[in-house]
Amino acid sequence: MLATMSLVQDLNEEVEDASRPQLVANPVNEMCRRARQLPWTEDNLPELRDILAHQGVDLGTALTVFMNGNPLKYNATAREGVPQKDRAACALLDAICQRVNCGFYLPDTSRQMRDCRGFCQWVSGQQADARNGRRGRWCFNPVLVAPMIAEYRASGKRRCIVRDSGLFRKHVLPLFGG
Repeated sequence: MLATMSLVQDLNEEVEDASRPQLVANPVNEMCRRARQLPWTEDNLPELRDILAHQGVDLGTALTVFMNGNPLKYNATAREGVPQKDRAACALLDAICQRVNCGFYLPDTSRQMRDCRGFCQWVSGQQADARNGRRGRWCFNPVLVAPMIAEYRASGKRRCIVRDSGLFRKHVLPLFGG
């Protein structure tokens, strides 16, 4: 009888626990938070690569992680000129840039970039390079990254112009008042 009472008591406790609303952390949010905090070391690169390959990782996280990787260091260096010890980091930067440019990462208003100013400078430098006939290793489509710098531009802290002469921007956006 004691065993039966104990079982009923255990079942009641489980029901009570199950009836209480429990906050379950979203695993994608946790991965994004972790990716933003991980330092770019050789040991952390596989974990960063795995996190950034997940569907649901947002554009702000991807660009924050990209800027954490110090891309300026090898932006003007050819692939063959990168030292062997830094090739894995450059490969991850390549993958992030390719995924951003193909629209894999979507903007999420709840997860903005950590340092928008640094990325705005990156886009401005990319535009200056294009005007001078140069191209860095990692160039972002300005239309796709515009949501990440729009708030920064609107705040008036610094003027960052994003222009694209693509067909979509010229012909489709005017149809929708954009």
